[in-house]
Amino acid sequence: MAQARIDGAAASLDRARAERRPGLSWMSQYSTMWPMAAHRWMVGAGVELPLQQQPRRAALDAARAEGQQAQAAREQLQDQLAVEEELARTMVEEARQRLVLEENRRLPLALARVEATRIAYGADQADVQALLEAAADLTGARRALDAARADLALGLAELAWATGNSPKSPDHGGPR
Repeated sequence: MAQARIDGAAASLDRARAERRPGLSWMSQYSTMWPMAAHRWMVGAGVELPLQQQPRRAALDAARAEGQQAQAAREQLQDQLAVEEELARTMVEEARQRLVLEENRRLPLALARVEATRIAYGADQADVQALLEAAADLTGARRALDAARADLALGLAELAWATGNSPKSPDHGGPR
């Protein structure tokens, strides 16, 4: 759309430039109103001189301004798209780091805590409350892992949108 506005402004500028040039015209005519046959054919040439330059100069300046405005709008749109793409890339990188932390640290620790608490409970070294707290911690770790996966999928979708590509699955690298 921005390119169409630029093209339209360029056409307006060309038209405004053309209106500042002298216009040439040719004509021929046959008229039966003249009694003499030699006078019936008429041939002529015309030259239109653009004497009033102010309105034409104003039209030329307006066309230039329109072209500059369209180019500025296009550059602004390109900058906005670049910012959105960079934000999406940052979002994906943060989500990947969070996913790695959840998968490699928090979830294994929660699983180990549940196992240790279960063994301690079996040996009468821990009460039911400790076992329930370890299970709740494991549930929280699993929720956080799911949230990290969802954030990564969302980030990948945002990045795909920002780059004009189709979204890809974080697990398989291909379309879902």
